[in-house]
This record gives sequence, C-alpha cells and structure tokens, in this order.
Amino acid sequence: MSNENFIKNLVKLNTLYVIGNGFDLYHKLHTTTEDYCAILSTKEAYGSIDNVNELFAAYGNDWGEYEKSLGDIDLDIIDEEIVRYPDYLSDRESDRDDTIWYVNEHLSSLRKAVFDSLVEMVKAANDDIYDSKARITNLFKYAYGVISFNYTSTVEMLYKPHSIPILHIHGYYEAGEDLLFGYKVGNNSKDYRNRFLNPLDDSRDYYVDHQRETIAGFYDGLKKELQLKKLSDFLCGLSGLIHNVCVMGHSMSDVDYDYMELIETIIQPRKWYVSQFCGEPSKDKMKMYSFSDKVIFYSLSDLSI
Repeated sequence: MSNENFIKNLVKLNTLYVIGNGFDLYHKLHTTTEDYCAILSTKEAYGSIDNVNELFAAYGNDWGEYEKSLGDIDLDIIDEEIVRYPDYLSDRESDRDDTIWYVNEHLSSLRKAVFDSLVEMVKAANDDIYDSKARITNLFKYAYGVISFNYTSTVEMLYKPHSIPILHIHGYYEAGEDLLFGYKVGNNSKDYRNRFLNPLDDSRDYYVDHQRETIAGFYDGLKKELQLKKLSDFLCGLSGLIHNVCVMGHSMSDVDYDYMELIETIIQPRKWYVSQFCGEPSKDKMKMYSFSDKVIFYSLSDLSI
C-alpha cells in the first residue's frame, strides 16, 4: 500500500487514533526520558548535596520502561541516606521530632522535583510546537476520536481537529489537569515495611518508624493508577462507530497493556495500524496482545508531509 493510499484509507474509514510519545518526537519535540532527566538533573532535594537525578538516572530509555523501572527504586539506599535515630539525651523534644521533619522535607522536595521537571518538559515542548516543520497531510480531518498518552498539545495545536473527542489518558497540561506519572506494578514498599515495620518487633523506635513510613509512602506515591474507567467511558461513546485503530508513536509496552486490550474489547476494530521505529514494537512483542493477528505495521517517517 502506498503512503498516499494508506492515509486515504484511514481518512475514509472511521478511525480511532492512539498517540504515544513517538508522535511528539516525530514532530521534533524534546520529550525523551533524556530530556526529562536533563531537567531533573538541575534539581536538588532538601538536605542533600546530590541532585535528584542521582536516584532516577539509571532507569529505562523509553517512557514505558522508565516508568516501569520506577517500581524498582531501592528504598534501602534512601533509608541509609536519610534515616536518623533521635537524640534521646537532649531535653528538647524538637531534637527528636527534627528527624521526622527532615525526612518529610527531603522526600517532599524529591517528589516535587520529579513532577515539576515533568511539567517543565511539557511546557517547553508546547512552546516549541509551532516551530515544528513536520506535518501529516489530512491526518485527523475525519477522525472519530483520539486517545493521547502524551501531556502535550501537539494534536490540538498543529492539527486543530475540530469537534473530535480527544482523551488525554494521563492528563493534559493545557487544561490544568494533574499529570499522572509513575510505575504500574511495584512491591518494594510492602517488602520494606515487612522488614522494618513489623508490628511484632519490640525493638522498633517511634521516631525511626515515622521516617520509614514516610519513605514507604513516597514510593507508594509514585504509582500511576490505571485510568480504565476514564477510558471505558470515552470508548463507550464511540462503540459501533470505529472501523480501525491507528497507533502513532506508541511503544505498545506491557505497561499500557490493559488500555490496549480495553480498546480492543469495546471497539472491536477490523484492523490495528501500528507505527514502528527501528523495528519496534516488533511482531514478537505484539504477540502478547489478543489482537496481534489484526496488526499492520507502518512507519511515521514514511507518511507524506
């Protein structure tokens, strides 16, 4: 199928578009994990001489892998760096409470840095959108719906798809929505609590317990809750209207498996058109999906501009 016919077919057939970060990268926006970490590296956590990036820099290259790996954060390293036993020899209660206060301040500033950096990256990308020379002719002209996994306004600002329902599944910066970010599955806080906060352990210390519960809570706060109800409500309004799903710049990693399968279940499209970049997602990777036999691969770079 020629590029021109490919686009024409998508225009003719009632299509639902699923947009991932590769779509922003195609438009030359700086939204890679490296771009994010570059901003994060300028942040400092309260009471630490190291920048915040020291805790997060070693994780995955694409966003799916990056967020997935946040579930592997070693809480023992954080514990060793910031947990302190109180000074029981002091007459001042503040000398004991300060240990709790310090951990709260350190982890609050760490969390703030993580999400502030995300907002800064998205804001900078939005500022650069109109400088993008990339365009895909008539892309959303007759779309029946768009599901974006991005926080940016690339679809809205460059293509202006009027009267087309658009769902930013993890939040939309321009609308002032919270940006959801984090891991899908992780048990480190449970393991950490089992080792250090065992209710049967008589040697536990009240002040140290508070510090460690704050560490566990910090980890729990990095979990990104699935927005299945939000997606289901959006899709139910399109059920029976969609013939094909066109995935643009999404890695199709297992971190978003539940979303893709929900789309398949509710929409039941005839075909899934999935863009590849450097061979990813591969045919083997797509085998984890129930609709793998419906998948047709293409490349964003081959589309007419």
